Amino acid sequence: MEKVIEFLMDKKKRYIVVGAFFIIVLLIVLSSCSKPTTLEEKSIKDVSKRVMPYMDRIENSKESKLNKYVYYALEYAYNENNKTELTVNEVKKIILDVFNYDASSKKLKNVVISPEMMQNYITYDFVTEKYRIDKSQITQSEIAKKKLTFYEIDSIKKISSEHFKVTYDKYVVTNPYEILNYYSDLNNKKNSKKKYDITPIYNYLVAKGKEKDIKNYVIGANFERFAKKKGELKVDYVVKNNKLVIDSYKSVK
Repeated sequence: MEKVIEFLMDKKKRYIVVGAFFIIVLLIVLSSCSKPTTLEEKSIKDVSKRVMPYMDRIENSKESKLNKYVYYALEYAYNENNKTELTVNEVKKIILDVFNYDASSKKLKNVVISPEMMQNYITYDFVTEKYRIDKSQITQSEIAKKKLTFYEIDSIKKISSEHFKVTYDKYVVTNPYEILNYYSDLNNKKNSKKKYDITPIYNYLVAKGKEKDIKNYVIGANFERFAKKKGELKVDYVVKNNKLVIDSYKSVK
C-alpha cells in the first residue's frame, strides 16, 4: 500500500514538474512574440522620426478626424518640403502615407475650413482646389509663446507582424528660448568636448526657420533640462500597402 501511495505521489510530482516546464516555455514564447525584431524596431524608429514631430497637431486638436489630418498634412509639407500650397491629391497622398484613413478626394474637396484651422494659417481655394498654409506674417513674440511638443519612444510592443503598439513619452516646452539657453550653456562649459551649432535654433526663434529645425535638432536630448513630461501618447501602427501607418492613438495623462 505504501509503495502504491509513493508511486502516485511521484507521478503527481512529475505532472507538476512537466506542467511547470510547459508554462515556462509558453511564457518565453509569448514574451519573444511581443518583442519586435531588430529590423522592425529600426523601421518604427525611422517612421517615428519622420511623422511624430507634427503629431501634436492631431493630439491637441478638437477638429474632426479629416480636418486634423488636413492640418497635419499642411504642417508636414511646410516643414519637410518647404511647400505652402498643396493640391487635393498632394494632401491626400501625405495623409495616406502617414495614417490608416480613407482620405478620398471628394471628402478633401468639401472640407469646411474651421476657425481653428484659420488660426493656424490654413485656407482653401474652392476654385483651384488647393490648400494653403501661410506663416509669412508670424512674429517672434508669437513664436516665443508657442509650446513645442516632443515625443520620445519609451517602449515598443509587437502584437503581430503587421501590428505594433508604441508608447511615447511626451515632453512640452513652454518657453522655446530655454532650448537655446541649454545648448549655449553646453557650448560655454570649459571642459566641453563638443560644440553645438545653435544656428537652427536661433533661426526658428527669430522667425527665419521652421519648427522642424528646432525639433529635429534636439531629438534625443536631455529633455528634463528644458521641458516637462506631460504624460504619454500610445500609438497603434499597422502595415498597410507595405507601409507602416498610424491606425489609432490615445493620450495618457
